[in-house]
Amino acid sequence: PEHIGELAKYLKSVIEFGCTINYAVQDDPGGIPDAISAVESSDDEDVAVILGDNIFLGGELKSKIPFVTLGAHIFVTHHEDSKDFGVVRFDEDGEVEKIVEKPKDTLPKDVVVTGLYIFSKEVWMDALEVSVSDRGETEIADLLNLYIAEKKLSCSLFDGHWQDAGTHEGLRKAAELCRKY
Repeated sequence: PEHIGELAKYLKSVIEFGCTINYAVQDDPGGIPDAISAVESSDDEDVAVILGDNIFLGGELKSKIPFVTLGAHIFVTHHEDSKDFGVVRFDEDGEVEKIVEKPKDTLPKDVVVTGLYIFSKEVWMDALEVSVSDRGETEIADLLNLYIAEKKLSCSLFDGHWQDAGTHEGLRKAAELCRKY
């Protein structure tokens, strides 16, 4: 919260390019669904949510961003060490069965949620349906699992380079990735 003024200046410069950006400041970490519900918009459009500590390079991201009529669309990628992410579990037909947040039992090259979400306009109300977890936050995995239960979630494999930069090690890896790219 202490750096919101600097961020607001940056976002204002982005708005000059024709983007509409709504944001809210969480005084305490309440989880992604909590943040979504805090930013409620009156716009009658889809909503893109991107976590600020995620780096996307290359790939055909723009062409894969869908129009979502109901529910959500997520972007996923394979990851060597998935214990710190939402992991996608698929059924025998290759359909998304559930999202497991920070699972203890991981597999090499698990498919993880990248932190880029496209939601239909109903997300403002849907986010309010998510209960607080044992970690004291509303979990994005719980919101996505609501959509899975209603058969309203789709996903695309991101074919570029993705790095979560939310830790010191992740930030170092992101810097290396940007240097190479």
